[in-house]
Amino acid sequence: MKQLQVLIVGLTLLGTAYAKDSLYVLVTAKGSQIPVFSCSLKPETDPPAIENDVMKFRAVVKGYVGPLTWRIPIYQGQNGNTDIAVNRIGALTPEPDGTFPIELGSDDVIKASAKDKLYMQVKASTGEVAYCDTSLAAPRRATASLPPRELLMINGDVSQ
Repeated sequence: MKQLQVLIVGLTLLGTAYAKDSLYVLVTAKGSQIPVFSCSLKPETDPPAIENDVMKFRAVVKGYVGPLTWRIPIYQGQNGNTDIAVNRIGALTPEPDGTFPIELGSDDVIKASAKDKLYMQVKASTGEVAYCDTSLAAPRRATASLPPRELLMINGDVSQ
């Protein structure tokens, strides 16, 4: 506490000694924080459900209001000599409470479930970037109840 008093007195003296150089001090209440741009992601229903071949997720953004872009990497692979990466992307302005829906096809969920988590990158129009993820354990159980699909052989690659 004594160090805080010395700091405040020192800043006050500094402010009076150099009034022409404007020194601004932000004082916040104990325990309060300046909002940090962050996000979270989870399935919209518990347990997750697939309706019309789509699974719905809900994302929440904190510390930012305005338009943003999002990106979810689904899978990476190789098609012959060419590396490929499939991402789902979107641009929107979140609802006033900071939330927005994301719909992924069941194929996307199945292919992404090769990982333990579904990852999302959110980028604000100011350039700030936040990352979040959600476990794929429950969505994996929902996709397990889907009927098997016929696999096609195209150019030596197995695809759906």
